[in-house]
Amino acid sequence: MSLDWMRRNTRWITFGTLLTLGATSCAPGEGDLGPLSGENATEDPTEGTTVDAVTDLTHTTVKRQSIGNCWIYATTGWIESMRAKYTRTTANPAGEQLNISESWITYWHWYKHLTDGSTSTEIETGGFWGEAGDLIIARGWMSEGDFIPEEANSEISQRQSSALNAINASLRSGMLSNPMNRRNGMIVRQELNRAFGLRQEIIAEMDTVFGADGARTLENARATRRFIKRPTELIVGSARTSTGSTRRLHLGDVFGRANGYWNPDLRSGTYAWRSISYPSDMAGRTRFWQRVMKAMNDGHPVIVSWLVDFNALDSEGNFKLTQLTTPGRQGGHLTVTEDYTVDNVPGFGTLGLGMLSAEQRNAALQGTIRFLRIKNSWGTDRPDRASHNGYYDLYLDYMNGPIRWKTSEEPNAPTRPQTPLDQAIIPPGY
Repeated sequence: MSLDWMRRNTRWITFGTLLTLGATSCAPGEGDLGPLSGENATEDPTEGTTVDAVTDLTHTTVKRQSIGNCWIYATTGWIESMRAKYTRTTANPAGEQLNISESWITYWHWYKHLTDGSTSTEIETGGFWGEAGDLIIARGWMSEGDFIPEEANSEISQRQSSALNAINASLRSGMLSNPMNRRNGMIVRQELNRAFGLRQEIIAEMDTVFGADGARTLENARATRRFIKRPTELIVGSARTSTGSTRRLHLGDVFGRANGYWNPDLRSGTYAWRSISYPSDMAGRTRFWQRVMKAMNDGHPVIVSWLVDFNALDSEGNFKLTQLTTPGRQGGHLTVTEDYTVDNVPGFGTLGLGMLSAEQRNAALQGTIRFLRIKNSWGTDRPDRASHNGYYDLYLDYMNGPIRWKTSEEPNAPTRPQTPLDQAIIPPGY
């Protein structure tokens, strides 16, 4: 997929091809980006200001991606957050802490692109939330402890990184270098099984459910399953129906169905979440933020798509336009929201970061966003990248931009103005 096409269509996040200086903003492995915190640091005029709290969404543990698949981590974080909220009790206020396997979704993403002819020399690790949804609908989901038990409690998946190297080596000079072999689902699955180091027990169940060539999907599979879970088997919320009754929502409900191949984020379905683009006009942006804040106030983990320039990241874990004097390492990114701080709230002033009363949350909708706090997939404690324990604050000036976006990966490539915030994924009714 060409860089020019990708830059014209930032909703389809293919991070490996979007970035400058040969780095990947969505694939921050060990040492690949170099020191990032403190670049172009400036003093924050609001630093030290005490603010109250707003919504504080329920989340699972922060993870750290090792390849360019942040869209998968954002999607699993979104699912895990919804499930945690749905299962909260007085005795267990954190709710169920699922650990859905990103490696499982990655496996089937690579299988799809290897067998459909879109991959010939190197795996494209990028994608988007809607694509992850389609993969889960077709292939289901699995816990990390079942798919790769060795990484059940790991913050970072080294297996994904080693698997990527193995498959790319196979594409260059191994079994997958032959186009005929790539069209053979059985050979592709054998290569993927080897690259991911899967247990025979897991391989056998995958063979039984999907066929040794992977040709079947869950929609036409009737085999007995132990580890592979259908989307309908995970309840993540509830909704009122037109008759006034309450319906429990499963993953298939909230993903809905894709409206088209080239826009997997455009979904249809009564309960399907939908993408909304960030407008260019002030009135439109005000309405955008009101919809996002209202969804978050009601406990929904909104997903946001945005552009990273690491020179905008300060030593405290904040992305600010005031930091950005020259373009740095850049790339598309997908993350899930956690909280926000808002200024100019009628009757309250500034509110942010935590749980407030319903009155305060409603009033917050009339304020001005100062920053959006997001749960990231860059890990929790990194010497090369400051954060709020794995969370980052996207300040409004940065999200509005514009930033100087490089038009290619060449070091001296020309730049063009670009608004960093691209879109949000929100539930229906907002």
